[in-house]
Amino acid sequence: MKTEKQKLQVAHVTFELDQSACTFSLKAGEAVHAKDRRALFSGHITPEMGLQLRQLAEAVEDIRQLKLEVEDG
Repeated sequence: MKTEKQKLQVAHVTFELDQSACTFSLKAGEAVHAKDRRALFSGHITPEMGLQLRQLAEAVEDIRQLKLEVEDG
């Protein structure tokens, strides 16, 4: 059986999602050396993880929006 893996880049971090195992790993996405691109952290995808990631995305967007408002004066 082929493992379904998806890679998503967020800034300097690569999220690797394994659909068949229902797991994720975080990797240093822009690491120069292959040895530094191994998983920094991994775990099982939990039911609440989607909501937590959406909350993180909203917090990041709020910070970005505040920065734009300050720059516009």
